[in-house]
Amino acid sequence: MILISDSKLKIMLTSDDMEEIDLKIADFDTSGNAFAEILSQARTQTGFEASADRIFVQVYPLRTGGCEVYVTKIEIPSAETVRLVRPDTVKGTHRRKKYKCVFHFESMEALLQACRRTCEKVDSSAYSSATGYYLVMSWEETSSNAHAESLIATLKFGAAAEHGSLVKTEPVFAYISEHGTPICLHTAAATLGALV
Repeated sequence: MILISDSKLKIMLTSDDMEEIDLKIADFDTSGNAFAEILSQARTQTGFEASADRIFVQVYPLRTGGCEVYVTKIEIPSAETVRLVRPDTVKGTHRRKKYKCVFHFESMEALLQACRRTCEKVDSSAYSSATGYYLVMSWEETSSNAHAESLIATLKFGAAAEHGSLVKTEPVFAYISEHGTPICLHTAAATLGALV
């Protein structure tokens, strides 16, 4: 087990390890007892604690019969982090609100991977600048009882959070709008994701 960062762990399992804990790549189950035991050992050996977090798990089979497992804790942004762009009143008692958030990526590859696995129903645009690459996601909330947290917590943001980091929307969006180079101004997730 190798602790890559506070939020990412690499686990290497040999074929003997997998046989011992009765774990098969074809039916790798992150909700099963075997995986829970692996995470428990990881906590003991490396201090990696993921029991209270949403995690993203990648499993890569090895030619030797074992596998490499990457476990990444995904930070779900809070409603305070996401800037309310404009609330609009529409017919009836429902309020329609528009939200926007910005993710930063160190490389084009990270941006493309996030786009490949990000919900296409969210409008998105992508920019490059001297400080990296950015994905801006915008969506509309139509339910009077819905909260930004419920939208953000869905899987549509999982890939962006795994490959990049959420940044303060208002100042960063202002910066990239003025100084950044647009890569794709509409449907960036669908357009760029198709390139991978």
